[in-house]
Amino acid sequence: MHKPILVGSSIIVGGLLIWLIVLNLGIGLQDQTYPVDDGAKGFETKSTGTTAMGDVAIQLSPHGVNDGKMKVDVSIDTHSVELGDFDLKEITTLHIAGKKFKPVEASGLSGHHASGMMVFDINVDPDEFTIVIEGIPEQHERRYVW
Repeated sequence: MHKPILVGSSIIVGGLLIWLIVLNLGIGLQDQTYPVDDGAKGFETKSTGTTAMGDVAIQLSPHGVNDGKMKVDVSIDTHSVELGDFDLKEITTLHIAGKKFKPVEASGLSGHHASGMMVFDINVDPDEFTIVIEGIPEQHERRYVW
């Protein structure tokens, strides 16, 4: 009479373990590009990293320039790195036509999951640009190119 309960419980526990392993490996989260419709220039969301142990998944979604400011949505996820150790205003640089810009505003990070926005004061409306984030594991330099 207890054998069916034991078998059923074993199947559920085994399924949960497989799900946790797949989640920890970050399968399907590395360096992806997603289309975004923000009504601006059609910049795509770009992603680097994974949520595997010791790594961090970061997604950036730039919006068009409005009143001389470019806004970039940020989404950061990890299972093992403390995000409060990093300041996006210090470790992020926007590169446009040989010029470098630091964010004038950036959401603070904490815990293992964070989302927010960075704002760059640029007074140009670029078609091509690169955002570089340095120092967040597991990739020392992350380059997002549009």
